[in-house]
Amino acid sequence: LEKVRMDRTVKSVVIRIDSPGGDALASDLMWHDIQRLREVKPVVASMGSVAASGGYYLAMGCNSIIAEPLTIMGSIGVVGGKFNFARLYERLGLSKQSISRGKFAEAM
Repeated sequence: LEKVRMDRTVKSVVIRIDSPGGDALASDLMWHDIQRLREVKPVVASMGSVAASGGYYLAMGCNSIIAEPLTIMGSIGVVGGKFNFARLYERLGLSKQSISRGKFAEAM
């Protein structure tokens, strides 16, 4: 992408994305490269069969997105955490009770 960015004969760039995703760091590094490229010329994402997770993230860095009618796209992975308040609840004399319905109601 750096060579294309510096090449004055290239007026715009189409990036073909056909990816179910992958490593978060690699996707972020490529996204930043796309951002640098779009500072000097238009960048269009062309989505193939799949553009999910990191592939979708790359497309978000482009000026425009073109997808095929049956492209499967979406779902940028999220890294998150959860606080554990068990010891605090214990100190305060509090308890927690969950009521749910359904096999996967508390999957998250």
